[in-house]
Order: sequence, then structure tokens, then C-alpha cells
Amino acid sequence: MKKEILELQQYMQGHHYDAFLVETADEHQSEYVGDYYKVRAYLSNFTGSAGTLLVTLNQAYLWTDGRYFIQAENELKDSGITLMRMGQKGVETLEEVLGNLASDMMLGLDMRMVSVEWLSHFKASFPKALVMHDPKAFDELWLNRPKRSCTPVWDYDVQYCGVSRQEKIKLVKQQMAKKGALGMLVGGLDDVSWLLNLRGHDVTCNPVALSFLLKDSCFIRS
Repeated sequence: MKKEILELQQYMQGHHYDAFLVETADEHQSEYVGDYYKVRAYLSNFTGSAGTLLVTLNQAYLWTDGRYFIQAENELKDSGITLMRMGQKGVETLEEVLGNLASDMMLGLDMRMVSVEWLSHFKASFPKALVMHDPKAFDELWLNRPKRSCTPVWDYDVQYCGVSRQEKIKLVKQQMAKKGALGMLVGGLDDVSWLLNLRGHDVTCNPVALSFLLKDSCFIRS
């Protein structure tokens, strides 16, 4: 088994986890993520933009879709990680593999990297399971982990985007008023960039800045 997986399994034993889930995501549910968030790639060597890694105390599985079957097969070679080709006949889903564990399993994960919808579905499927939020596990295990990016942001001139941020915010507030909303939280990086006419380069090949937008155009770097 790959050294990084063995180290995670040792960590899991010390924290009484039955499994640890690593998604390809950041706090914004992005598909393409900055280097700080590439935990799945660090653990598995698989560098595709989509994939889910599940590590149990004696096994490791990686699910990815048909775009990446060949790449994943090459990058997972000799890692000890089982490639789970999503959508293929006879291949168990993540939920089915989790179902093979004890019903009162303890699952570790960084909850910032999963959606509320996913977490609700998991709890409905495994009501006896205990989910542990462990955001600092890989700060400890990944000794040379890159820092979270915080590059400068800049204005995307209205001559290119066509509509000023003031006009866009006004339109959004009109829709909020129709729905009786007192505020709105925007978490998608592309949505924040579009609404505020701002650009950044916190993610390679994506002109976005790690940020949230709250209510009256309050811009918060994440």
C-alpha cells in the first residue's frame, strides 16, 4: 500500500475511525481546486479533476468517471488502491462499500469539502454512523502541504463584461425582495467573480479568487 495511505490508516487507528473520505473539492464545491486542496492527489497520485477516495483500515478505493479510467489506471499503478470505475457493471458504489462496514461506523472527513445534501443523504442511509469533522488531519500528515492561495484580485473592466457590478447587485437585490429574502450567501467562485466583476488566479487556469459574497456585496476572502 502507498506510504501516504498507510500513514492515514495509522492516523485513523489512533482516532478510532473505521473509514476516511476524501473528496475532490474545496469549501466552494469546485471541481478544479488549488494546490492546498489536492489531498486526494497527494494520497493517491491520481490527478484528474473528479474522484472520490475512501480509505478503510485495510483497503483504499478511488471512484472516478469514464473520462479518467485510463489515466487513473496508470496513476494508481502499484499504489494498492482499488480503482472503482463508476457506472460500470458490477462496480460497487461508495454507498455500497460503506454499507459493508459496521452500521455504527465512525467516518472521518473534512465537512467543508462535502455538500449539505451529501451529508443529509449519508445520515439518512446510515443513521447509526458517526461522522467526525476533521479539517486538520492533513495539516498533520501532509508535511509539505502547500499554503492556501491568496493572490491579488483585480477589476474586470465593464467594457469586457458589459454590465457594472452595481447594476448586477441591483438586479440581484430586486430578486431577493421578490422572494422576501433579507440576505444571500454566494459560495460559487464563478458566481462571485461574475457578480462583482472581479478576477483572480487562486486556482490554476481558472480566473477566480477564493472568496464568499454575503448580502450587500460584502466580499470575504476564504
